[in-house]
Amino acid sequence: MKQRLFGANSALAADSEVALADALGRSGDYAGAESRARRALAVFAAGSSQNPLATSGAKSALGWSLLRQNRPSEAKPLLEDAYSTVKNLYGTANVESARAAVRLAVCLRALGDRAQVRDLIASANSVLSRSVDPTARIEQEALQTLNTTLK
Repeated sequence: MKQRLFGANSALAADSEVALADALGRSGDYAGAESRARRALAVFAAGSSQNPLATSGAKSALGWSLLRQNRPSEAKPLLEDAYSTVKNLYGTANVESARAAVRLAVCLRALGDRAQVRDLIASANSVLSRSVDPTARIEQEALQTLNTTLK
């Protein structure tokens, strides 16, 4: 709908692509999520006004989809950048920062970096354990798995 109204290369259409990428990722369609997130990133990269938060959302969605397709080396720089952006904008006591921390922690765990995983878990644990945000369910489950596997 937003593509028809604003054009396929509009930031509003790209925001919708990111939301769809996240929804596809939550449903297990990681290849579909990857495609949508890449499309959004291309629009954001070509845009005249840069929105770091929107771009970080696309990077996070893309990184998560790559990670879920067992491509952690490709996911790592995207997830690191997404985490850095939201952490700098919101601080660590925010659901978006916690979500990004968990996604990065899962990636680093897959790559064997246990020390940094512990730090990320510590920053995300208190935020997500109190969160009632229904969109953070996957990250809450991933956090529980990380906590179990690192003991």
